[in-house]
Amino acid sequence: MILHDIAVAYRNFMHLRHAIMPMGAPSDPALSILVELFIAVDNRRCLSVGDVALLTGIASTTSLRWIRQLEHQGLVNRQSDPADQRRIFLKLTPDGHALAEQVLRSLAEQFAPLRNDFAAGSGLRRSAR
Repeated sequence: MILHDIAVAYRNFMHLRHAIMPMGAPSDPALSILVELFIAVDNRRCLSVGDVALLTGIASTTSLRWIRQLEHQGLVNRQSDPADQRRIFLKLTPDGHALAEQVLRSLAEQFAPLRNDFAAGSGLRRSAR
């Protein structure tokens, strides 16, 4: 599915952003969390709070703060692991999934005009100024 591929590409970009821009790029931890959970749904995986922190590169305390906000907004639910009650899994709510999908569709729309240029190799050249 194209949205899954875009989500994976976005995640990869987010991991590389510090190397690309040494000063770091402003990022929204909430969006990073939603994208990871969106990818997990498509991969039929459950992510724990710790998994989300590791995958997003966000400190655990910051992740927990953002997860609480996402939960309060009705975008994420917590669910106990039936095999280990100490572990908590995160799930997108239908509203959370819809929001992640909307953001990814917008991202796809932003990339769409560039697709042909990159496919032809012209997107790799610097534009003349």
